Amino acid sequence: MRNTFHLAAGLLLLALFLLPSCAAKVAARLRAMDEIKKNGFVFRLHDYKQRYAHFEKTGLGEIAEKERVENERYNRELVSNFKKHFDFCPVQFFYASQINDLNARKPVLLNADLQPDASIPLPEKIMVAGCEYSGKTEGGLPRIKYFQLEGSSLKVRHSTFNKWLAGHSMNSHSVVRINRRMYKKSGAK
Repeated sequence: MRNTFHLAAGLLLLALFLLPSCAAKVAARLRAMDEIKKNGFVFRLHDYKQRYAHFEKTGLGEIAEKERVENERYNRELVSNFKKHFDFCPVQFFYASQINDLNARKPVLLNADLQPDASIPLPEKIMVAGCEYSGKTEGGLPRIKYFQLEGSSLKVRHSTFNKWLAGHSMNSHSVVRINRRMYKKSGAK
């Protein structure tokens, strides 16, 4: 009986210490999600400029062109999927090779033709999102490991372990899942 009382008292004290900490973390996450909802994020599209330049320099121009065409198709599909399936917050796009210009607040955001457009204003607070990739699929598309919003704990992997394990590229299902996860983290849906 006495041990049960001590155990219950210990658990109560532990809960009293952990509860404020948990509440503070939840409140911080909700504030961060409100900030994201207000400002949106800029999504990094890979353009592999250095890779293609290296191929061309070493006489592999045909491979560079083939990969460039496939990557441009993939980027267009990715942008289209965000426009169709993502409504949590505004999303703009930029090329990975332009990260330094973006950080210097130079106009690098992409228009509908995926070309940098100086008329597209940068958000007040720049939050960069992107996919972490590891190699390429059999079809030559990037193997996605996960989507991540930098500066946050938000990481979204494929919806099934098998897709993640196989390293499929990011598709409409991935974008839907990211949208749903962001609503859930914000406490909205």
